Amino acid sequence: MRKIRHLLVFALFVTATAYAQTKLSDSDVARLIATIQAVSASELDSSLPATPFEEWLRRQLPEGLGVGWAVRTPSTGTPHDLARSMPWVEVDISKQGQPVLAIFVACKMESAKSTIRPKVRSIVQFKGELGELVELGGLREIGAALNN
Repeated sequence: MRKIRHLLVFALFVTATAYAQTKLSDSDVARLIATIQAVSASELDSSLPATPFEEWLRRQLPEGLGVGWAVRTPSTGTPHDLARSMPWVEVDISKQGQPVLAIFVACKMESAKSTIRPKVRSIVQFKGELGELVELGGLREIGAALNN
């Protein structure tokens, strides 16, 4: 029952955040994704090398896994809360269309030309047939998690 509850919470989370994507322009979305892809992996996790995050991530993936990038924005709270909240880049790793792992990186846009330093907020691995959610402790754990 607990596994099903986790799966339902995740489905509601994805549905609610997908609805809010319309608040950013296409160019904002592209810029946020490009920023996270290019940021040094060591800036997101000091134990990692100074390699662009996208390149580092691809090196961690076993054959047969795909990567998708999306920008999400909060969709709940007061208008004041939503105006102050940060969008995040969601990195979805999947195998044959099934989710394997999701990385959530917060990245606030200050102006049309800059972003605030990104920060990994959560890394979730989906395990088992029912998609049990397992929170990873950091980016450095991704290689081992994906190879198990």
